[in-house]
Amino acid sequence: MYSTFFKHYWLKSVRAPGYYKNLIVNIFVGLSAVYFLVIFVLLGFMMPRILAEAAPKLDPALTFNGILMYVTVLALLFRFLFQPLSTINLQSYQVLP
Repeated sequence: MYSTFFKHYWLKSVRAPGYYKNLIVNIFVGLSAVYFLVIFVLLGFMMPRILAEAAPKLDPALTFNGILMYVTVLALLFRFLFQPLSTINLQSYQVLP
């Protein structure tokens, strides 16, 4: 069900007249996403060394897990505060107007 909605939303956005006008912006956003993905993957591999240098007497796994709880709560709070209410465009799915 969600895949059908996502497919229709994607086709609606691709068929929009402004999509190809903003193609450079879309390419830039895609390259930025790939860049941040690579940075986060490398950070994931380097995190034990970084934590070992920052707190040499503490176990890196315990330090990371201790920080992870606070980061998760903070991320959920920011998402709740900044996420707009999402609505579905139902006119295209209704039989009668």
